[in-house]
Amino acid sequence: SNGGIHLKRLSDFLGPAQVGDAGEHLDQVGLRIEAVQFGGFDEGVDGGGALAAFVGAGERVMASVGRFLTEKPRLKVNEAKSAVARPEERKFLGFSISNDGSERRIAPKALDKFKTRIRDMTGRTRGIGLGRSIEELTPYLVGWRGYFGFRRTPPVLANLEAWIRRRLRAHPWRQWRNGHNRFKEPRRRGVSKFKATVAAGSPTGLWRMSGHPAVQMALRNHDFDPLGLPRLHIPAQA
Repeated sequence: SNGGIHLKRLSDFLGPAQVGDAGEHLDQVGLRIEAVQFGGFDEGVDGGGALAAFVGAGERVMASVGRFLTEKPRLKVNEAKSAVARPEERKFLGFSISNDGSERRIAPKALDKFKTRIRDMTGRTRGIGLGRSIEELTPYLVGWRGYFGFRRTPPVLANLEAWIRRRLRAHPWRQWRNGHNRFKEPRRRGVSKFKATVAAGSPTGLWRMSGHPAVQMALRNHDFDPLGLPRLHIPAQA
């Protein structure tokens, strides 16, 4: 970090001496901007970024750093993936950064991609049971958690966990099929007779029923743990 500017990912494709040169160059530029992102280098690297604190001559900084990267390390900058913008408006390797630079967040596009993948893996028409669905989800969730599951985003991760459980609750409700089973199975799991009766007689679709109190009580959050569903947020140990 030099002069309030943070280098990100340059060390992935520059040697130690070159990283030092890049830091010196940014320090010499000394212009104030909100965010400069470079992406798509022809060396096969995802990209790099430079952040500073205030709005200013961002385009000049980007041009200057772009010339440095092109001339000295002889890298090629992909202009289509390079931009000057507020930090929260840009994605850095799946993350976005708050405007004041104090908070790292999961980028909206990364969340959309995650949800699309989960929808594909838990689709109603796949015809597989709850256990098989969790078995297929597990490697993806564990890998995703390893990359995105840091401690500063527990509300986001908790909401995603709740959303996944709701999608999974639709599986047994679909498999119970008729009113008789949709009354018997919740009752067997401790749901009151009244709530089970209301749920069994409901014409509501699968997604809405997966959020019904009777279905949530029949498959409580802790019931998914023995089935092997990974948690996205693991609280820090005291």
